[in-house]
Amino acid sequence: MADPILAATVILLRDPLEVFLVRRHGKSGFMANTYVFPGGKVDAADRAGGGGDLDAARAAAARELCEEAGVTVEPASLGRWSHWITPSFEPRRFSAHFFVARMPAGQTARHDRHETTDERWIAPAEALAAQLEGELPLPPPTIRVLEELSAHTTVDEVLAEAARRAPDIHPILPRSLLAGAVISLLWPWDPEYAQGTGEALPYPAGHPHATGSTRVTLEGARWICSRR
Repeated sequence: MADPILAATVILLRDPLEVFLVRRHGKSGFMANTYVFPGGKVDAADRAGGGGDLDAARAAAARELCEEAGVTVEPASLGRWSHWITPSFEPRRFSAHFFVARMPAGQTARHDRHETTDERWIAPAEALAAQLEGELPLPPPTIRVLEELSAHTTVDEVLAEAARRAPDIHPILPRSLLAGAVISLLWPWDPEYAQGTGEALPYPAGHPHATGSTRVTLEGARWICSRR
């Protein structure tokens, strides 16, 4: 079982509420061809300023946003949204901090044409609908984040929610559940999480972020959200 590598990603936002997604290269070793938020792993330079893992993740998030989307933000301005750990059955694993940021005035977001091959500004609910239609391939963590964001209508609302969420952020480590030939990924608050396979990290009972969907199930090439 591979140890997770510290990583970070930025949910870049603009009004009326849209998120910026980039499509990972088809030859990428992780989440190839899917649309994701800009991000990547923490490197030695991100740790040069000292501080702990969260400080390094913020530095990496700002750097990756600049490299993959050409947008510069201050690391300290990034609001925390969630923390995802790749399931233990994956050969490459990340412990990824998700941050939110407002699109800075006077800048333009563009994919880097190297690690990423396309870009899209899209409303969270529209992205989820396109995923269901098979038009926008999204990985499970991105689907979950878009589900959460779809409850909001402005960037100010999201940033305010991020400030409220920050003290209660708990890592999300999905487990797998196989029913015949059908595979599901269970969020830690799914009632069958204890019956899943893989490394487990249960959520505290009654956690305020344990709402909405409890799992995603792979149907064809699409991950479908559901609640148990």
